Amino acid sequence: MTRALVLVSGALLAFILVLSLILLLSSGRLLKTWEARENAGLRQFLEEKLTALAVAMESGGQTPTPEGVAKALEEMPYDPEWVVVLSGDDTLLYLFRRQDMKGGQSRNFLRRLQDISDWREIKSPHGRLVFKYSSLVPSFSQNESNRILMAALLIILIAGALIAALIAFVVAYSLARPVARHAGALAESLELIGKGRRDLILPHGSIDELDRIGQAARILQSDLAKEEELRRRWMADIAHDLRTPLSVLKAQLEAIEDRVFSPTPERIDASYREVLRLEKLVNDLALLTKLETPGFRPRLAEIHTRPILEEIAQRFFDAAQGKGMEISVEGEDLVLTADADLLDRVLANLVENALRYGERGGSLLLSSAREPDGTSTIRVENPGLIDEKILPFIFDRSFRADASRGSSGSGLGLAIAKAAADALGARIEASREETSRRTIFSVGFTGSSPGLSPKSS
Repeated sequence: MTRALVLVSGALLAFILVLSLILLLSSGRLLKTWEARENAGLRQFLEEKLTALAVAMESGGQTPTPEGVAKALEEMPYDPEWVVVLSGDDTLLYLFRRQDMKGGQSRNFLRRLQDISDWREIKSPHGRLVFKYSSLVPSFSQNESNRILMAALLIILIAGALIAALIAFVVAYSLARPVARHAGALAESLELIGKGRRDLILPHGSIDELDRIGQAARILQSDLAKEEELRRRWMADIAHDLRTPLSVLKAQLEAIEDRVFSPTPERIDASYREVLRLEKLVNDLALLTKLETPGFRPRLAEIHTRPILEEIAQRFFDAAQGKGMEISVEGEDLVLTADADLLDRVLANLVENALRYGERGGSLLLSSAREPDGTSTIRVENPGLIDEKILPFIFDRSFRADASRGSSGSGLGLAIAKAAADALGARIEASREETSRRTIFSVGFTGSSPGLSPKSS
């Protein structure tokens, strides 16, 4: 609040100083112009009157006299500083001085006549020098009425500046106070959000920019609350998934140590499978953390989609046969600029999920195609429909349907697929096809995605 008022006051003071400087410079030029015009007008008057007098005297054969010059100049429309008229032989014929030039000033002026260098000549029609004259109008400030006018203008200027400063201060205060109050409330709310509060009601105000900040803070608060809830649920699920194989291993080892069980190959094999499950979970956690790190950058290269899809189909051929499924590859061979390892991980996780949760029998199809809108899409289709209730959460970390919680997976497969797709700039989606009762996972590279090269073969 104080800073805003200081800034407004400083800006106003700078404006007044600049305005005063402009007025000072411009008034100086205006006064010089006014004085030049007054001098020119006075000289024109003197030229006309003295020229007419010289012509009249020449035609009448008369000589210049002080009385004749005074009569010719008696209706002078100016109040000059002085007017001096000399004859051709430098005899003083006429002297006019401003009324306030008296006493010593007048005597000093008579002594200074010889110092006047700006003499103008009036000649007769035959070229004879008749008169010489010099004149000067007083400066603008030497005129009493002008001095009063300038003093009045100065008073008006100072009063106007003070009134403007007062009005500006009142306006600035009335505007800055609600802005400062709104900004202070937002700052306090953001500090509380940073300290962990997630139930704040952020204030609204009349400033659009501050309202946009408040709206962004509300979205941030909501996203943080959702993320923290998801993290708590995720950590609980991970703890559960870690606790189960650890409990089995602990029980097995304690029973063997207490001679309750003998270390048969079957028990050692069961313990080894639990160790492998722990290893897969830890590796998946490490990979997901790596993919979600802000500084992670994929290693991009130009790759063909057809060889990757065929290699994945070959890799999962036995698993598909074990579930009574046929696995096949269709569609175009697209050329993408992407990280081959990440794309392989995305597709492998989608195929593994399809084999684990898809219905037995039928076909598992891998395909790639260029869409009419320019999107390049890779699809993984499997028989069976995902429950509509869980479809929005299927890519959440550690989300698994209750019926499948006892499976050997880590629960991170689809979350890793989404994180890898995000790192590639792709969009991953899951949908249901009611007619054919199939589930479709699609990975789309749009024209603006960094992983798309507009070529196909």
